Amino acid sequence: MEFVGEIENLSDIQRKAVEKALEKLDHGGGPITVETVGKKGDNYVASVLRIKSDTKDGRPIRMVAKVAPTNEVLRMMIQAAKLFSNETIMYEEVLPKFDELQNAADVPPHDRILRAKCYGTVSDELNELILLEDLKERDLEMRDRMVSLTNDEVRMALKQLAQIHALSFALQDKEPELHKKYANLLFDTWSQPQNEDMKKSFVALEQMLLGFLKSDEDKKRAQGAVSNIGEVAENLRKSNENGKYSVILQGDCWANNIMFKLQELNSGGSEIHLGCLDDVYLGRKLKNAILVISKHQNLTRKSTEISTNVSGGHEQPRCHSPL
Repeated sequence: MEFVGEIENLSDIQRKAVEKALEKLDHGGGPITVETVGKKGDNYVASVLRIKSDTKDGRPIRMVAKVAPTNEVLRMMIQAAKLFSNETIMYEEVLPKFDELQNAADVPPHDRILRAKCYGTVSDELNELILLEDLKERDLEMRDRMVSLTNDEVRMALKQLAQIHALSFALQDKEPELHKKYANLLFDTWSQPQNEDMKKSFVALEQMLLGFLKSDEDKKRAQGAVSNIGEVAENLRKSNENGKYSVILQGDCWANNIMFKLQELNSGGSEIHLGCLDDVYLGRKLKNAILVISKHQNLTRKSTEISTNVSGGHEQPRCHSPL
């Protein structure tokens, strides 16, 4: 097969994986076009490429390839091997199991988690690769990462997270040993000790964010929200070491990891997809609500008006699910 375009980030092993995936999709033998997805600043853990070709009968084939970095310093800094392992486990094992649970419970389509199809993975060191369905073909797109999501969009994200949490609880109830296996396999980046450079970067980020706030009251409320994130994550982990209330979390819910269908939110046809499943781990579901709101809303009083099912510091289970 002939590859054309921006192919310098694809190794021979990765190209063979792409070819194998295309063969399963009835590739017609024509050229395989490779394009970079997004603009500078959009992608941090991986290079993201769009793979374009056609089937034998002329139907378009579109895939997105997540390609691990090969730079040794960068790989160590972002723990690339472990993050790609997380995402591979999610697409090859956890999400198919979630599909089984939803099918067994006859969960209606509008209450199911939306996920991209996985066409193949490579786990070889320095050649890690994940091939996914291109959700742009379903008219899903990312919002501008420089603009806060609306309250309605945040509610959509929280609902999708709640569905993932419900499935995790269902798995823990029905197949506890399998749930324990996933818990041990998934690597929690947030509970790892932070080095001094990382601590300094969080302090600097917090100072920058505080500069956007006008009132002393808002600044006081936001003080420590970023600089103490490592300590907070560790305390949350310790508070639930037995795992009784732990669920599988999407640990990096910011705008670039969420795709929305570009329709009116109240039209009945809106969809949301939580992507980038490399930062997944077992933890308290409250952490997801905190992450989504803090990453997408200005740190003002209106953030607390979003319903997160949290009251008096205690989580209130209100997830209505057939599971």
